[in-house]
Amino acid sequence: MTHGLSRQPDLYALPACLARPLARGMLSEAQAAAALLLAAYRGPGPAEDIGAVYRILQHLLGQHCARETLRRDLARQAIRQRLRPMLARRAAWVDLMDAALAADAGGALTEPEVIAAVREAAYWALPQAPRAVRHVR
Repeated sequence: MTHGLSRQPDLYALPACLARPLARGMLSEAQAAAALLLAAYRGPGPAEDIGAVYRILQHLLGQHCARETLRRDLARQAIRQRLRPMLARRAAWVDLMDAALAADAGGALTEPEVIAAVREAAYWALPQAPRAVRHVR
């Protein structure tokens, strides 16, 4: 029993929790920095240097954000690769969405982002329109 003492959350797990909302754009960089600064201030003990802990947390957040951004880019590429043959044979929209959601099984992208990736892939798969001929008078 702790007798009124609260358990400190794991200080270095916070950047991993902030990385996904930050990469998705649901959290601004200023909000993430404020959360890290507050966590460094409330840190594990008074002997810790707040500035050093904050810089370490910022570095960890940068690393986690880079990893999350890479995951999201790989998910978009997997969607494009899965849809390419389906677009060549003009598959139905429902089939395209099912394939895209299956390609993003890890959940790196939100559903609106998957829809946007399908639309982008379909747009680039369309044949180019013939150029208009200008008549010179």
